[in-house]
Amino acid sequence: MIGEEHIGYKDADELAPGEAQVHKVTWAPDNTGPAVVFGCPRGRGVCLVPCKPSPANSRGCSWDLSGDPLTPTLSPSVNCDKGCGFHGWVKNGRAE
Repeated sequence: MIGEEHIGYKDADELAPGEAQVHKVTWAPDNTGPAVVFGCPRGRGVCLVPCKPSPANSRGCSWDLSGDPLTPTLSPSVNCDKGCGFHGWVKNGRAE
């Protein structure tokens, strides 16, 4: 990831655990796309989830995004089994 621009009201480091919003992420010089950024529900920093049509993450995954930038919903669930261990849903701007 090269850069990030928040669309919502807060920078990524200001998000409370479980609070989610959409950011525009520059993955490469010619590839910018949406991502949902949320405070890790386990209190371990910030999670960033690439949304279609952004490129897939290192495991080949990307998520469908619906809702508005301040209350995003992702499909399918987010499984961070290689990171903090969170597995849950982002619905209406909340990771739970």
